[in-house]
Amino acid sequence: MAAALAPGARVPAELVAGDPNEGHCYYHGHVQGRPGSAASLSTCSGLRGLITFENKSYVLEPMDNVTDRYKLFAAEALNGVWGSCGSPPSASGPTAGGGRPPPSRTRHKRETLQMTKYVELVIVADNREFQRQGKDLGKVKQRLIEIANHVDKFYRPLNIRIVLVGVEVWSDIDKCPIGQDPFASLHEFLDWRKAKLLPRKSHDNAQLVSGVYFQGTTIGMAPIMSMCTAEQSGGIVMDHSDSPLGAAVTLAHELGHNFGMNHDTLERGCSCRTAPDKGGCIMNPSTGQVLAPPAASGVGPQLDRRVGNSEQETPRVSGQSTRGSFQKEIPPEMQE
Repeated sequence: MAAALAPGARVPAELVAGDPNEGHCYYHGHVQGRPGSAASLSTCSGLRGLITFENKSYVLEPMDNVTDRYKLFAAEALNGVWGSCGSPPSASGPTAGGGRPPPSRTRHKRETLQMTKYVELVIVADNREFQRQGKDLGKVKQRLIEIANHVDKFYRPLNIRIVLVGVEVWSDIDKCPIGQDPFASLHEFLDWRKAKLLPRKSHDNAQLVSGVYFQGTTIGMAPIMSMCTAEQSGGIVMDHSDSPLGAAVTLAHELGHNFGMNHDTLERGCSCRTAPDKGGCIMNPSTGQVLAPPAASGVGPQLDRRVGNSEQETPRVSGQSTRGSFQKEIPPEMQE
């Protein structure tokens, strides 16, 4: 998809990015004969991923200790610790994005939403995540790339592409304090990103995937309407499920906050066609099983201001264009 270990790399905590086609095994596609369906899959270690059609989401995974056999089950049956986003409801004011944009901006907003935007993402795994994945650097890297592949698929209906330009695994020690207090951990990570990560790797947004269990019910947190800023374009995500899908959904939710999206609530006039017990929608306050894409109505002028200032041209990874190469469409023989 984008990130790959440099050949012979000896420093596993180093930020790594390589040829997008190296070891390519990540796909986007749809179910034949099912309009509106979507699929984001990986073939790196068996066929696995997410398939969505008729407002229902299903997880595909290899069966344990059985070759070439797979299990398909409803996404709400995923094992994990489910919780909620720790980001507070946005108050009215400049960060709320309420009201209509000035008339002079309306045409620009419409054009902005029609233009494909590329957000260059870096995902960092903390030391606890590295330990929880058996201290297997390759396994952690593959998990982070799979997470990014799902997130990219979630945002495609909004004409936004999430391009993974690097992953970093803190295999030795955390590079900033990460603990059970999600608020403190978020700000420590954002400070580290600005001071240490941005100077050595250009990107639009960075997300920390943590193996730490945060206090209370919080499984993610991010500043609202902060995309592409040096100070606050990022978030933290608790890896709360056996499947990478759990963290992918939470990461997509926190990215939504960075874009300027608030939680979907009845008070805000937002409705979701998918019932909470069936997964809900990406920006529901109680996230975790959320597998429906963000609603375009939740973007509004915030997307115009924030993503409009992000990458409009095709990003490049290791000097190569990523358009059409950082993910592949599912070949016909895999679509049935």
